[in-house]
Order: sequence, then C-alpha cells, then structure tokens
Amino acid sequence: MTKPRAFSRLAAYLFVSVLLALGIAALVFAGVRSVLTNRMYDRVMSEAYQQQRSDESLASLQQFVDEHHLRISQVSRLQEWERSHPYTITTVSTAYRLLYSTGMGTSDMLPLEEDGPVDLLIGSLPLRFLDGQAGVYFYHTDEARYEAMITAGTGIGAFALFVALLMIPINRKLRYIKRLRGDLKILEGGDLNYAITLQGRDELYDLARGVEEMRLSLIRQQREREAAQQANAELVTAVSHDLRTPLTSLMGYMDLMVDGKYQSEQERRHFLTSARAKAYQIKELSDKLFDYFYVFSREEDAELARQDADILLGQMLDEFMMALDSQGFRVESSLSELDGDMLANPSLLLRAFDNLQGNIRKYADPQTEVWVSCGRDGQQAVLRVENAIAADGLRQESTNIGLKTCDRVFQYHGGTFETHENGDRFSAVIRLPLIPKPPGRRNTP
Repeated sequence: MTKPRAFSRLAAYLFVSVLLALGIAALVFAGVRSVLTNRMYDRVMSEAYQQQRSDESLASLQQFVDEHHLRISQVSRLQEWERSHPYTITTVSTAYRLLYSTGMGTSDMLPLEEDGPVDLLIGSLPLRFLDGQAGVYFYHTDEARYEAMITAGTGIGAFALFVALLMIPINRKLRYIKRLRGDLKILEGGDLNYAITLQGRDELYDLARGVEEMRLSLIRQQREREAAQQANAELVTAVSHDLRTPLTSLMGYMDLMVDGKYQSEQERRHFLTSARAKAYQIKELSDKLFDYFYVFSREEDAELARQDADILLGQMLDEFMMALDSQGFRVESSLSELDGDMLANPSLLLRAFDNLQGNIRKYADPQTEVWVSCGRDGQQAVLRVENAIAADGLRQESTNIGLKTCDRVFQYHGGTFETHENGDRFSAVIRLPLIPKPPGRRNTP
C-alpha cells in the first residue's frame, strides 16, 4: 500500500497566499483595464481626435500622391500607402463613383470616364491628383492598438502587484530563512558551537531542527572531514579540468587525421606533431598532478625564462586557434608584431591558454566567429579574445576555476587578465609586460 502523503503546512500557507494575491491582482487588472479602456474610447471616438487624425492622414496621403505623381486612374496604388498605416481605413470617391476603398481588389476598381464628373462627396476631404481631385474619407481604428497597449501595460502592472502582494505574507518566512542562512554562514566559518535558531512549527522549523541535530553530531569530526573534503575536491577538480582540454584537442587532431581532413603530408605531420605534443602534455599533467596547486600558492616560484614574445605567443596563439578550429569554431585573427621579449614560463602560459580555450569551447556560440587579436600597446603585449555566448550556455563550473587559473598565471607573469560579459558577448583581455630585445637581434621569420 502507498503511504498517504503528509500534509504540508508550508505548502498550504504559500498556496493560500498565492490565491489571495492572484485574486486581488486579477480584480485590480480588470478594474484598471476597464477604466483606462473607457477613457481611451471616449478620446479616440471624439470628433476632435478623429478630425486631427484625418488631417494627419490627409497630409501624409497627399504627400504620397505628390511624390509618386499619381493620376486618378492610378488610385489603386494607394494600397502602398496603407501598408504603413494599418489602423486607417480609406475611401476615395467622387459624387457618382467609388474609386477606392480599403480592402478593394484591383479587379473591383471601376474604370474612369475621361469626361466623367468629379464632384466630391459631402463631408469628404479633397485629395489632389495630377489630373484632378477626388474626395477621401478616413476612418481610424486606433482603439485596437491602444487597447492592446492598455492590456499589456495593465497586465504587467497586475503581475507586479501580484508579486508585491505575494511577498507580504511570505516575508516572515524569508526573514527566518535569512536568519537560518546567517546561522549556516557562521557554521561554515567553523564555529560549530553556534546553535541554529529554531522558530515556528512548519517544515522550515523541521529543517532547522535537522541541521541543529547534524551540527551536534559533527562537532567532534567536522574539522577533519572538511579538510579531507576540501583537499579531495580541489585535487579532483584540478585533475579533471587540466586533463580535459588537452585530451579534447588530442582527440580533435586524431579525428582530423583519421577522417583524412588534411590537405598535404606536411599538414598531416603537423596534426600528428600537435597530437603528440598534446599526448605529452597529458602525460606531464598526469605525472605532476600537484602542479595545479602551485597556481594558487605563493610558497614556491616557477622559473621564468627570457623568451622571444613573437615566437612564444605566436606558437601559443596558433595552437589556441587551431584547437578551436578543430572543434568546429570559426576563428578570425588580427596579429601584429610585438618586437620584444618577455619573461615567461611556457608551461604555465600553455595551461592558461588551454583553460581559456576550454572556456570558449563550453560557453561560446559555435555559429559565430571567435575573434583573436594580438598587438603591442606601449611596453605591453595585449591579447584579446571575444566570442558570442551560446543561448544555452549554462555555467557548468560555478567556481570558474579555469578563468581563476588564467588570472593567477598572467598575474604571476606581471600582467593582468580581465573578462567582460556585455549582453551575449564575452571578451577576455590579457596584458603581459615586454622587455627590449638585445641589440642586433631580430625576429626569427
């Protein structure tokens, strides 16, 4: 037998609150909409408003006739003007003949007699054509547009009111939740002697009581458990994050070679060489798992050697762009000469670029270009990477370890790393210091 579902006190409280808020918001919506709609109809249907709109429509239509040099026999072309005036019904006629009406097909237009009468209908407005004039009458249906605007605006307002009203009865619960959150923050800080606040008699109280019982059971072992969990989580995260990107690149190069997607033997060898480099990189990462911890530690210093900036960064960027290209991204680049050296650790820089490439692979929109640029700005090398964020680019890594790794690596090299999200665009700007080259040394081609 299925156990009967327990009655939820908190759910009942919230359900009644929602019903009350929804009922009040619906009444306000109906009342305000009715008042605004009536006032709108009074205004739109007034003689002054219709006269004003008719004058505006006549001026616009007369301008259209004049600009296109229309004759009375070409009255059917007024359909072009009506496309930009969807809320205007137009009738053009003489005292004895209907020349044009909104919705009338060209087959319904009556041919005009050369010497036919052109007297105007009583109450119509004069519309001058190239060969004479006719009477035009306008009927405006602006009430449809305004009614839709009123409905939308009132609906938004009613929804806002619904949310505001709903927040009132649950504000007490939110304050308690906030209190519990503060209590949990204290516990996260390591003070296990701090007691959880117990209040009320609903499910939140049950939850708080459960946390309190858990606190009491963890007093003797929490410190060791937290240390073990932290070390294990950091190790697993570092290994999985650092190995995933080069492994993906290696698979991409191997797929290119297996599928025969190379233009020459030289290109195939290049893919093979790159794949081997990625394999060695994976081996190196697996042999030195704890290299990752160095990025977040100041206790040890990695060696920085003098490197030709154009050669080093050129190779890094070529590898970076080729990896993205192998994964289906279109890469556009703008690379200029840096004419300088830099103190760098290639292994750390490679880690940073791999992390940045992995970030693009996970979150970028593959249907748009990835822009990569590199140039000199004063005594700095400035690298920019920009891409569109995929619509479903949900963050899979809440701690952003990859970008934090990049930031620490470039800071260690004396540079900066900045990321920006503007709407659906992501950009990363890397600045690395340059030092002058020794006299007489030029860039290697």
